[in-house]
Amino acid sequence: MHPWRSGHWLPGVLSDRQIRELLNDGYLRGVSNIDEAADYSSIDLTLSNEAYRMKSGSIKPCGRPDQPYEKFCNNKKVAEKLLENTDGTFHLKANECYVFKLKETLMATQNPPPVATSKSPTQQD
Repeated sequence: MHPWRSGHWLPGVLSDRQIRELLNDGYLRGVSNIDEAADYSSIDLTLSNEAYRMKSGSIKPCGRPDQPYEKFCNNKKVAEKLLENTDGTFHLKANECYVFKLKETLMATQNPPPVATSKSPTQQD
């Protein structure tokens, strides 16, 4: 069962305990240091080095919500991949729209899911 479907979670802002629970249960991934990232009711999100310039400005992606953003960003008609400078920065221009992939991911299911294993009760000698 998803933790937010249990009777112990209220809609709205997540507490520090709830954020840690999501991380420990495998729903939240990509957090490098939870003690630095989490506050009383928030978590800092960090940008990866994967960036795109949107050619037509800000547009709403279409498709199903479970489709990865890569399908949208890798569409050369609407997005252009940005190259990182040698010092690890990006040159961004005013009045342009950019999309950066986040390092953190909130999963709809636990990842990895719990695995049950069993040994065969019959074994030949």
